[in-house]
Amino acid sequence: MASAFYSTDSTMSFLSRFRASTSRTGGVLSAITSARELNKTLSTLNFDPVYLTGFVSPHVDFDQVARSVAARFPTAKISLCTTSGELCSSNDSLYCAADNQWDRIVLALFDASVIQSAEIVHIPLHSEDIRGTGKRLSMRERIARLTDSIKRTQVSTPIDHRDTLAYVTFDGLSASESFFMEALYESGRFPCLFVGGSAGGKGDFKKTLIHDGKRSYENHAQVVFLKSAKNVRFGVFKSQNFEATPLSLSVLTASLEERYISQVVNARGEIATMVA
Repeated sequence: MASAFYSTDSTMSFLSRFRASTSRTGGVLSAITSARELNKTLSTLNFDPVYLTGFVSPHVDFDQVARSVAARFPTAKISLCTTSGELCSSNDSLYCAADNQWDRIVLALFDASVIQSAEIVHIPLHSEDIRGTGKRLSMRERIARLTDSIKRTQVSTPIDHRDTLAYVTFDGLSASESFFMEALYESGRFPCLFVGGSAGGKGDFKKTLIHDGKRSYENHAQVVFLKSAKNVRFGVFKSQNFEATPLSLSVLTASLEERYISQVVNARGEIATMVA
């Protein structure tokens, strides 16, 4: 089993500068639109998707977007998430503009010539304590709970690493990606490639959501088991949203849940705080 994670805010690298548009290539249809134009855009899509994934601005009505998409494609499996921005492929900047309250929806649809089947499951992340102010679960207990949740997840898709891909989207504010992957290995379940990332949101860091076309989820991981069509193969593009710097430090104390480093060991072997 292998894993590769990248932000779902930027998975759509084939997209162009934002405008209401569609693009179709060999069983895959992409569409860029807005909440205002969504129904009009959907009505023009002459396509029968097995699976549809989408990335939605956190400033629009997420549930309404999901309802519209599900109504237009009632037989498709749907996975949507809120984002903090999207990628462009024909712009001076890598990212599309995400200023103030932007209105953008990005959809990618896959028909039966690419995806044979799609099955969606939702796995509790037991991350409510990370968002709260009370007592935290111990690392051992957190991993144990996640492992149990994964073991109890019912999946009917036959898992074969040669033709099965697991696309996972996390509630971004759960801060549980690394815990989930550790629990996944511990569970011994689902021996296939896992790729995906985390839902984004507004700059206030209050809410990040995932949706399956029926309801939205927080504190969950949404896993879509995708079975590729016959004679279709897949590869993984991995990216990291950071740049290397000359500074190197050994971490002494840190919080994986809150994602901060409090103490490091510097080049002189001294313990130093990260706060100047």
